[in-house]
Amino acid sequence: MVIGVHQDIETEALIDSGAMATYIHPRLVIKLCLPSVPLVRPIPVFNVDDTPNKKGTISHTVALRYRWKGTTKLVKAYVAKIRRQDLILGHEWLQKENPIIDWKTGELEFEDQTYWAKREQNEQLSKAEILRTVKVELPPAPVYRIRRQVEEPPDRPAAPKNPVNQPHLDE
Repeated sequence: MVIGVHQDIETEALIDSGAMATYIHPRLVIKLCLPSVPLVRPIPVFNVDDTPNKKGTISHTVALRYRWKGTTKLVKAYVAKIRRQDLILGHEWLQKENPIIDWKTGELEFEDQTYWAKREQNEQLSKAEILRTVKVELPPAPVYRIRRQVEEPPDRPAAPKNPVNQPHLDE
């Protein structure tokens, strides 16, 4: 995977269906000079055993532009001190990109966007042109659980406890 804005670097990404979002290590944010956006409320990070993660909370996001087999894509990434990986592509990314995964071989296939453009022009394509294959290593990864608290903004009135036209439980 090649990522960058002003400069391109090649890096490895961990694909983790258990991670809710995409996460990027601060060292890569600094290396790529990516502008970060502070979150309104930092997100606490918890380990599997419900203890707070020692590496802190998530307080910023970045817009990460990356190229994959000639196609440029954009993903929102949370800046987090993840272990060895520079990038974790989580469930949100998997849903958006919807890769075809061969769990036995560890390979991913993506439908190439040029396939759809050429299809509209009624051009014939070989299967090799339609699908692009990449080898993905699936190393063991630490598991973190991120808890998000949802609160009403202070300037917003609280919702009524029993809205009009809603049945009461004791009726």
